[in-house]
Amino acid sequence: MEDVVEGLFKILARAILYIARGVVWIAWEFMREKFLWYLGWPVCKVMTFGKLPRVRIGNVDDEHLVVFTLVIAIGFTLRLHKITYFERASEVVQLLII
Repeated sequence: MEDVVEGLFKILARAILYIARGVVWIAWEFMREKFLWYLGWPVCKVMTFGKLPRVRIGNVDDEHLVVFTLVIAIGFTLRLHKITYFERASEVVQLLII
């Protein structure tokens, strides 16, 4: 009887693990290909005077891997800067309120 319960538990745990992996993978793909690309694309266009990236903003899949990685890295840096900026701003607001 314990073997049956243990087997069912392993099956249930494995199913939950696969579902969690799928959700994390979908979230990462969305963040990387949509969110970070759309943050980094205009900055790269301005910094390179319109030369890179060579594709339009909606054509993520057509860009070269190196340029794609550069745009994503810039988008990630902007996102981190935005987070720290808002954390600092909230600290200033809290100091002003107190």
